[in-house]
Amino acid sequence: MLRIRKAQMKALEKEQLEVQIRAHLAECFPQHCEALGPAGTREAVRYGIERARTYGFEAESDLCQYIDLMFLFGQDFEEAPELAWAGEILKDRSPESPGDRMRRLFEAAVRHLRQLDEAAE
Repeated sequence: MLRIRKAQMKALEKEQLEVQIRAHLAECFPQHCEALGPAGTREAVRYGIERARTYGFEAESDLCQYIDLMFLFGQDFEEAPELAWAGEILKDRSPESPGDRMRRLFEAAVRHLRQLDEAAE
């Protein structure tokens, strides 16, 4: 009888998550992925997942959204002075859930992009 240990199952789940996020990125950010190449994209996804988890994000959707923002604004975007709003939201550990915080972060990102677009007109 074949047995899959918990550690093996966890490794399979981690790989599956990374595969799903890479597929999403290839669809939404094809130029970024092409520039990074497969190995670079894999490393960016792993880095993004680790970084997102430092802010308390564990849900697949939250991890994916964090990486989307990372691809939009750059690695460690929340530390950039011009994106101070992102760092403030991520560091705010008020009683809201991580999912609520991610929604707030994503909404702020959309507002920021709209402001940039309006300023460019």
